[in-house]
Amino acid sequence: MELSALSVTLWLIVVIHNGETVKESDLPTPSLTVEPEGELFTGDSVTLKCEITTDGDWTYLWEKVGPGESPAGFQSVTEKRDTQSFAVPAVDGGQYRCRVQKTGGTRSSLYSTPVNLTVNEKPTVVLTINPKHAFRGETVTFRCDIKGGGDTQWTYRWIKDGQTLGRTEQQFSISSVTDSERGQYKCGGTGTRSSRYSETNAAVQLTVSEKPTVVLTINPKHAFRGETVTFRCDIKGGGDTQWTYRWIKDGQTLYLYRTARQFSISSVTESYRGQYKCGGTGTRSSRYSETNAAVQLTVSARPTPTLTRTPEGDVFTGESVALKCEIKDYDGWTYQWEKQNHGGWTVLSQSEYYTVNTDTLPIREGSTAVGNYRCRGERQGRPDSSNYSDVLKLTVNALPTPALTVEPEGDVFRGESVFLKCEIKGYSGWTYQWEKSKGRGWTTVSQSEYYTVNTGTITIREDYVSNRDQYRCRGQKTDRSLSSHYSEPVTLSVKEKPKPELTSSRKGPAVRGHPVVLFCELGQSAGWTFYWSKHTHNPENEISTETHSYTISSVSDSDEGQYWCRAGRGNPLYFTHYSDALWVNVTATSQGVSLVVSPSRTQHFTTDSLSLSCEGQRDSTGWRVRRHTHSEKVLDCSSVTGSTCNISSLSTSHTGVYWCESASGESSNPLNITVHNGAVILESPVRPLIEGDSLTLRCLYRDTKPSVLTADFYKDGSLLQNQTTAEMTIHTVSQSDEVLYHCKHSQKGESPKSWVSVRGASFSVLGVLSSVMAVIPYILVSIVLGVKCYRARVKPADEDEEVENNRTE
Repeated sequence: MELSALSVTLWLIVVIHNGETVKESDLPTPSLTVEPEGELFTGDSVTLKCEITTDGDWTYLWEKVGPGESPAGFQSVTEKRDTQSFAVPAVDGGQYRCRVQKTGGTRSSLYSTPVNLTVNEKPTVVLTINPKHAFRGETVTFRCDIKGGGDTQWTYRWIKDGQTLGRTEQQFSISSVTDSERGQYKCGGTGTRSSRYSETNAAVQLTVSEKPTVVLTINPKHAFRGETVTFRCDIKGGGDTQWTYRWIKDGQTLYLYRTARQFSISSVTESYRGQYKCGGTGTRSSRYSETNAAVQLTVSARPTPTLTRTPEGDVFTGESVALKCEIKDYDGWTYQWEKQNHGGWTVLSQSEYYTVNTDTLPIREGSTAVGNYRCRGERQGRPDSSNYSDVLKLTVNALPTPALTVEPEGDVFRGESVFLKCEIKGYSGWTYQWEKSKGRGWTTVSQSEYYTVNTGTITIREDYVSNRDQYRCRGQKTDRSLSSHYSEPVTLSVKEKPKPELTSSRKGPAVRGHPVVLFCELGQSAGWTFYWSKHTHNPENEISTETHSYTISSVSDSDEGQYWCRAGRGNPLYFTHYSDALWVNVTATSQGVSLVVSPSRTQHFTTDSLSLSCEGQRDSTGWRVRRHTHSEKVLDCSSVTGSTCNISSLSTSHTGVYWCESASGESSNPLNITVHNGAVILESPVRPLIEGDSLTLRCLYRDTKPSVLTADFYKDGSLLQNQTTAEMTIHTVSQSDEVLYHCKHSQKGESPKSWVSVRGASFSVLGVLSSVMAVIPYILVSIVLGVKCYRARVKPADEDEEVENNRTE
């Protein structure tokens, strides 16, 4: 570091002593002193004093060596005088010594002890005031840093506006600054080692001003989507007039707007909602202002109108409609109506079809009202407009015609009540009016002792039902004056009470242990339940079936007797007459001809093939396959070749009872055949089982091998067994196993139900005798043939002809 000139004053004080020349050991040694003592700073003045106690006229000789040089390198100082003050450069700091010499002679003294002049950089003082531009109430910190000068420890002094402050610390703070603390500050110090004063710094100004206030304005603070929102930050006070602004939203700095005093968002959305703050940095003071208290910006959707119409629900041809547009928030709305056309939306105005009011749009009868409508509101002030309402689709329906149904369907029988039902399908909110005609105009029917009128139905008492009476109905809207078309009239056809015909599947006696089926023929079976009685007409002992057939699965002697049937329907229950009695005879022997089914099972899939043939011990020529299906007709099988019937593609219409019948009217045991259109059927025995036999049931699936799937088997509706394969076996059957069976697969569905018949294992003497009698002819024939063969061996050849003739006879 360069040093300014070192000013050195050499003060030479000469003391001369009289006397003669002395030895070197007797030569005097001058003393050399320095004033001031201690550290020297660049630019200081120093006085070197060379003093000798011997009197005389002395000349002083000065020598020096530079800093860091060897003492052997002392060089003479050119200027010599008793007292001398001169400035030397910093490099002349170093060691100095002196000696004296007699003026005009050669005698000189010894060298003085050298003195070392150390020249240090002059200490610099840095005063820091933080902040220099303070706001009232802030904390201000003062710090004095002295660098250089050779001292590391200082005692500090503080000066404000030329007045010394009673402080000696390097740093201090004013916790709540006021206007009285503003002014110019200096500091300096005294080195604790050298006791030298440092210079003071250039004055540093502390300003104290009013704290700036920040006002954030958001206009509007409560904005609607799509509006323009303006943000403005005003900073007042603080001594600055120009600021660089910063913006904060929800704690995050908005760099996009960080320096602008004001900015706008042209089309605000919900993403801008939040809490905003702003502040600034003074361009002169570089001080940050405080931020304002957070200002909330809310962004809401514009209000959406509610569009409704009167009448609600379905609108029909000829009706007038009123649309209403309503906005519950705010007031002062006017409304704009639009209808959608092929090219977009068209604003509606007053016309022959539309009456445009403030919030209501009446659409007059006869207009082309069908289409989509919407509305929106407009007003003075904010918000100046609403969103569009949801689209309301107006559909105009043709005036409906009710459907009028009669129960019972078809013919009504004398003494039977009639139930009429009027229904407008697809629409709700209707009541119904009833009218009756006897060919002389229509009259209104209302609640009376003859008619029970409910919503949509009317019941005509049984003694008031007349042949060829006509009825019709129409609907009336419950919420407005609107009537439907009239229904098509219905004409009642009243007939005499019917009498069914009771027939049997066997023309002759029923065979013990074999099934027999009774049929109650009525001409129509829909809606009827059939009732069966035996021996007497006793309703308490009647058996009811949903179909027109009654099956005795295994005939016994107790089944012999008279049978009657009748049918009933409706509520209250209406009965037909009883049929004529049918006598069922029971015999122990069969006709020897039976019906054989292939495949041998009672259930079959649609489109499968089926073969039925009449076979037996005796000749079956002249026997044919007969059937009785749900059509209640007894027919020949569809495709017969001799005594065999082949059906190449089964349908559900083939379901029914089948048997063999001779030309004389004899019949075999009947078999039930079921044709199923589903995916699952049950394979069960066609013929009755004998107690002790085994029963194997299989679940068959359309187009799937049985081994691939599993099945659950049910007995009389209760789960009998879960199987890992689609087959189950009851190894020894008994009478308790004579019930309905079916199987079920969790995904493919379930089979129809099939009846399994089980006969009792009985020992009959008559049966044994019959068997013996059947065997005796074969034994007798065998004996006769044996005798004849024996005789043939012993007789001559001429007797052979006689034997042959006898055999032929």
